[in-house]
Amino acid sequence: MDERDDFISKSQRKRESTALQVMGAQLVKLSGDQLARIAMPESLREAIVECRRLTKHEAIRRQMQYIGKIMRDIDADPIMEQLNALEAPSRKQTAPAGLPSPPILFAFPSSPRAGTGP
Repeated sequence: MDERDDFISKSQRKRESTALQVMGAQLVKLSGDQLARIAMPESLREAIVECRRLTKHEAIRRQMQYIGKIMRDIDADPIMEQLNALEAPSRKQTAPAGLPSPPILFAFPSSPRAGTGP
């Protein structure tokens, strides 16, 4: 195996870091009961609890970056699966079983704009 097989571009690393920070933000938004149901390292749990306590925008931003850093150092896939499992029941509750989803309605303009057509 040569060095090119392990190469990850800076852009790809940034995308992955951003995705982990977004997942961290989702964890911060969970209720206390939901957060307690997710298995995670204690350092991550403490960082999330600390972020909830903060009120200043810049402090929250720094704490979210710290949460992202912790998540880069751990395997975040199990946490993502648990987070998705928590969200799945709410998705099922929005659409009754056996019924098709409601149609998506689009609003079309009733007449063309003046000066845009023949």
